[in-house]
Amino acid sequence: MARWDLVGPLAIVLFGALFACKNKADPAVVKGSCDMRAGSGSGSMICIDFHVEPNEKVRAICSPAAGYTLSTGACDRTGALGGCRKGNLTNWYYTSSIHTTAAQVQATCTDEFVSP
Repeated sequence: MARWDLVGPLAIVLFGALFACKNKADPAVVKGSCDMRAGSGSGSMICIDFHVEPNEKVRAICSPAAGYTLSTGACDRTGALGGCRKGNLTNWYYTSSIHTTAAQVQATCTDEFVSP
């Protein structure tokens, strides 16, 4: 079951990351990340790698007050099941009540699935 209190901030972070830069991002380069696992509760456990500089809106949402950690480095992929790369970001999924296998993460991806 999805945590609806997480959906709004997550959607804004994703939208902001996708449009933070007009140039096409290099998926091999990570400009920052937002670890949302501590604030996820019983929903999906994710960390988002940004392939462009996170904008101010993303920085405001990915804050300690929300239980999230903004970093200038990449997500720690230790224990990650897999990731979904779309546009300027990669969502890394970890074991949760929603995802327990890489196959479940792969089924979630609408674009490219990437292994940790």
